[in-house]
Amino acid sequence: MAAKQYFVVLLIVALMTLGASTADDGCPENAHWTEDPCAKTCDDPYLTNTVCIAALIPTCHCNSGLVFNAERKCVPISDC
Repeated sequence: MAAKQYFVVLLIVALMTLGASTADDGCPENAHWTEDPCAKTCDDPYLTNTVCIAALIPTCHCNSGLVFNAERKCVPISDC
């Protein structure tokens, strides 16, 4: 009986983990959710012209090496 309960608990934990790892955070492809308020774009890929507010505002950022283009898709800087 204990083995059956252990299996059920393990199954529930596995399903919860799977659900958490596949949750839609609302970010486009090749992007992730972060609390940094300034996202790199084709217009300012190095954030040299962007004034960021001090508050941490959760938003989407492109993955490393990518920036947002005008259509809000993550692309390599060379594609801007």
